[in-house]
Amino acid sequence: MTLDPRDPHRERGPAFTRLKAGRAPGGVALLATALGLTACGDPGAPNGDKQVLFFEPEYTGRIAENFSESITLPRHVTLGDTPKSVSRIEHYDYDFDGTALEFPDTVGLTVRDTTLDAVGWHVTLSCSGSVSGSAKLHVLVRAGTRAQYEDTTSVNCGVARALDVAPLGPPTGEPAFSFAHYILGAATDAVTVALLDESGVPLAGHGLSNGSVELNPASSPGDDQLSDIYWFTPTQAGPATLLAGGVPFQLPFDVVGDDNWNYELSTLPDAGSGPLWSVSARLADGTIEPVAQSCTLNATASDGTSALLSFGSCVTPVLPGHGELCITIRSKTGCVPY
Repeated sequence: MTLDPRDPHRERGPAFTRLKAGRAPGGVALLATALGLTACGDPGAPNGDKQVLFFEPEYTGRIAENFSESITLPRHVTLGDTPKSVSRIEHYDYDFDGTALEFPDTVGLTVRDTTLDAVGWHVTLSCSGSVSGSAKLHVLVRAGTRAQYEDTTSVNCGVARALDVAPLGPPTGEPAFSFAHYILGAATDAVTVALLDESGVPLAGHGLSNGSVELNPASSPGDDQLSDIYWFTPTQAGPATLLAGGVPFQLPFDVVGDDNWNYELSTLPDAGSGPLWSVSARLADGTIEPVAQSCTLNATASDGTSALLSFGSCVTPVLPGHGELCITIRSKTGCVPY
């Protein structure tokens, strides 16, 4: 028998099944909160506004404007609770085969993609416009011309006002980046990135992209908010910018073009294996910054002997005698005497 989601004793139709069983095996209960079921008061019911469908959002936090998240409508859900007197377990099964989704009267949200697989329907959407607050997602599941299921849920949106970058580890008050300038192609420090609303609260979603720096993820996305680990590769000279939902946010460093720095060769202290040469960049204002990227180092001694000292590292053992050290970084090549 097929049963109505609100009343396990009332027939509904061929597409929905809700079954009750006795005590959960081993007393194990599947908590409704694990699915983020906050839209209705009954923890044993679907969490849609009409208690027809389950909605499993990718994030629990507010989604930033023009950022996206995925919401899953699962085919199968098992819920259970264990009150003192009676233990209960409930199974929900949805027939999504041969169905299509429609989104009538959905305002403030843009549906970007829908896919159906063995888990269920996956809806990728984004908060559109300057929506700050709750937007309503209206889902109609159709089987041909027949409405199979229909329900709504709320998606909380927020408008990004700031991009927060911080060094890894506990707060120390130190700047997020070790240097105020990086040359083109250099690699910056790894930092955490969070998009903040007008109150300084982190927002969630997918939507960071390259600006004048290339974004290099160093961690997988967080579960609750946009606070992930990245490092950056500068690709354009000038202020360093990152795009968040298509909007540029400035990072706390500048990018120096190839014409605005020269090589600086310094000797590092002997750490037990002999002194080392270190290649740095001297900027037009006299500031010395690390190269922080790949170098090719060729040495030619005064007797004409040549050697490739390094292909990758910008640090190499100091050679005895005198000669010339030629340095190649990206397309820029120069030589310094030693």
